[in-house]
Amino acid sequence: MASQPDVGKQQLPESKKTKRRHQLWAFQREIVQRTQNARDNTDNLSRRLAVKAGSEHVLLDLMQTGEILTNINLTPVPLTKTWFLGLANSRGSLFGVVDLAGFLGQPVAAHDRNDRLLIFANTISTHCAIRVSRVFGLIDTTTMSQQKLTPDGLRFSTQIYIDKESKRWTQLDLASMARDPTFLDINQ
Repeated sequence: MASQPDVGKQQLPESKKTKRRHQLWAFQREIVQRTQNARDNTDNLSRRLAVKAGSEHVLLDLMQTGEILTNINLTPVPLTKTWFLGLANSRGSLFGVVDLAGFLGQPVAAHDRNDRLLIFANTISTHCAIRVSRVFGLIDTTTMSQQKLTPDGLRFSTQIYIDKESKRWTQLDLASMARDPTFLDINQ
């Protein structure tokens, strides 16, 4: 005898925590989709992924970036530099995780729930992800003014932009960073 659904029961409303989690997942899916769409569209050569690493506002080339992850468990690796956070596994792929702010000379902050891991694109042959403190989304650099690079600027910067709110954005070259001996030497 097949059981009939109990029409008298009402479903309980989602808790606030579950609702926020679903909203966060939807936002992350949207960023991934927009990033993929922008990467596939050759007309969007001026669009960059905007992130925050420590106190720095950073722009990344979409061709050098991969998936954005949250809540990934890290396995610490002993006797490594403070900016090397450890190893992570995503869908069977093992990669090293670097705190971008720490690598660029800022203090390495404690883990925060807003942290994101940004995996390097497959075109960069380094299985690595960088931890950033915030992902803003895509920004069109044609709406910004360009500034000259200065010798005291961030390492691996390719361009400086100033947005309409006078915020300074530094574009980084992840491929150059991934080839740099300092980046590759994680030994303490």
